[in-house]
Amino acid sequence: MQDALEAAVTRLNNGTAEPAPSRVDPIGALMTVLPKLLQHNDSSDELLEKIESLQKTDIAPLREQVLVLRKQCHRILKSQGRLLSKVAEIQRQHTAVAGAVLELAQQIARITFVEDVPAGDDDCEEPPPPDRYRRAEPRAGRNGHGRLHRDT
Repeated sequence: MQDALEAAVTRLNNGTAEPAPSRVDPIGALMTVLPKLLQHNDSSDELLEKIESLQKTDIAPLREQVLVLRKQCHRILKSQGRLLSKVAEIQRQHTAVAGAVLELAQQIARITFVEDVPAGDDDCEEPPPPDRYRRAEPRAGRNGHGRLHRDT
């Protein structure tokens, strides 16, 4: 599990799946020195040298990793801020659209619809005149026009 986690962190940092050169585990190194710290022997100079060497060799790469992670967190924070502002804008638009839809629904509720009249009850329309009252051809008068021209 630890190897998989380290591989994932390596991929994030390096962009490749190849593991970085393995580093000495600082906690493991401190655990080897810890019993000497607790005993309070006179070899404190030796102990200080070991701690300084640990700081120089192991803490510097960790410090670099912390800086990289800090930059990534800062980028994520900025992108989350942009995302939240976009979500807020979408919510404002959604509220405006919901208000318009509600107003439209209220307007539609006020409209009264006229029911369709059944096909057999067409009392409003007059029936067309029978064909016998219609002329087939217009009649022409003496002068060849539709009206009679009278000489008076």
